[in-house]
Amino acid sequence: MRATDVMLAGKTALVCGYGDVGKGSAQAMRAAGARTLVSEIDPICALQVSIESRILTLLSLSLYKYKTQ
Repeated sequence: MRATDVMLAGKTALVCGYGDVGKGSAQAMRAAGARTLVSEIDPICALQVSIESRILTLLSLSLYKYKTQ
């Protein structure tokens, strides 16, 4: 993320999975100002996503809604 020359503020980022790497990625994207969506299939991890006030979504719905052309 340091050398991408892309402003992430205002963009939508989808993080698939909320394990150790997913948590770090979601925090980094949120710190950069991106709207962060998280897709998770494990109910316990999904509960953690909701507790941390992140947007929990289904992968198929996110890909349909935010697809690029």
